Amino acid sequence: MIIMGELAAGGVHSVAVDSAGNLQAALADLAVQIAGEDLVNDHLIVHPPANTGWAYHVPAENTTATITLAAAAAGTGTKHVVTSIQASISAGNGTPTAAEPAVLTLTDGASVKWTRKVAVPATAGGSSEVNITGLWIPGTAETAMTLAFAAGAGIDTHECVSFTYVDIV
Repeated sequence: MIIMGELAAGGVHSVAVDSAGNLQAALADLAVQIAGEDLVNDHLIVHPPANTGWAYHVPAENTTATITLAAAAAGTGTKHVVTSIQASISAGNGTPTAAEPAVLTLTDGASVKWTRKVAVPATAGGSSEVNITGLWIPGTAETAMTLAFAAGAGIDTHECVSFTYVDIV
């Protein structure tokens, strides 16, 4: 469930909406207590939930970058939601081997959730990057999620991948 709302005098007026955007219930004038440490110069400080995290992989030259977030324990109903994706391919000091664009894919078990081609740099010291934030890509409950390039980009190239996520029930 996603809670969307706005801070109002004396509390929060909010509406509960599920991940598909369906209205579930209206909660009028939900009272909240804001501790002093959560206010800085009259601005509300929002702390990320404890069930957030990040994962990354920076392998050796011409090695496929891949990260897998293990499936949650069976029976918990927990699923991973990817909230940002970062990846790069960079060339070393030599001239990289000419190659087709590298394919970067986010999978949920065997299902492809997101994919993108990333150009392999053609000159020494060059790089290509992907940096996408503000995502909400939910996976299937109790299923691993993997972000990976399809293969090593070539001689004298380096790949890296990372993502941030939140676990929800």
